[in-house]
Amino acid sequence: MNLSFKILGLLSITLLTAAELKSSRLQAQDRPQPIDAKVLQAKSDDETVKKASLLIAFKSTENLLQEGFKLDKEAFLEGVKKAFEKADLGITEDEAQQCLMAYQQHHEETQNKKLAAAGDDNKKEGEAFLAKNAEKEGVKKLPSGVQYEVLKTGTGETPKATDSATVHYHGMLPDGTVFDSSVKKGKPATFPVNGVVAGFSEALQNMKVGDKWRVVIPSDLAYGPRGPGAIGPNRTLIFEIELLSIGTNRP
Repeated sequence: MNLSFKILGLLSITLLTAAELKSSRLQAQDRPQPIDAKVLQAKSDDETVKKASLLIAFKSTENLLQEGFKLDKEAFLEGVKKAFEKADLGITEDEAQQCLMAYQQHHEETQNKKLAAAGDDNKKEGEAFLAKNAEKEGVKKLPSGVQYEVLKTGTGETPKATDSATVHYHGMLPDGTVFDSSVKKGKPATFPVNGVVAGFSEALQNMKVGDKWRVVIPSDLAYGPRGPGAIGPNRTLIFEIELLSIGTNRP
């Protein structure tokens, strides 16, 4: 991706994040009382612009740093200054494009190396966790290698791959970090049985309505090397899954 587009994308995320924060705040709290018209008039446009400018500069820089981009503070601030002054950077368009492309390539290579190293570490961690978990009393294994432990036994039907399932789930990493949980959200989730990672889908197709299982999914049956967000690459996943009901998901 062209670095210019990357930066524009991060700026867009900044503005969207601000909007989302406002929305969540209004949902979490009582709606604010209307502000008196005189107070509104007293708020200057200059103050609003100043705060918005500070926010955009802070969040866009923060996002770039969180994405792993290496920035030179003095050069970065000098670039901002020259942009306001509409000054010449002394760099031709071709030189600028080549510089940004080289910078982007270096960034991607650095990030790929970090992901590969993290993936190796996560893979080893997961294999050790699976080996230790397999020794626990009551732990069984499905044909694929998914491990499960029955926490509660149900008596209902078993879903097919073409069905949908309504479940309560609690997803964790081997170190205990919770990355997603319908239990914490306070609302069961409904989705196609074949619309989740392979290990989760396989577990569902072996459960009965009313069952509650603790399932350990090897990384290759989870998200593999492309684990999203807090999950990361090659992560073994642990789910507590309670199958509440089955629906049809046929065309």
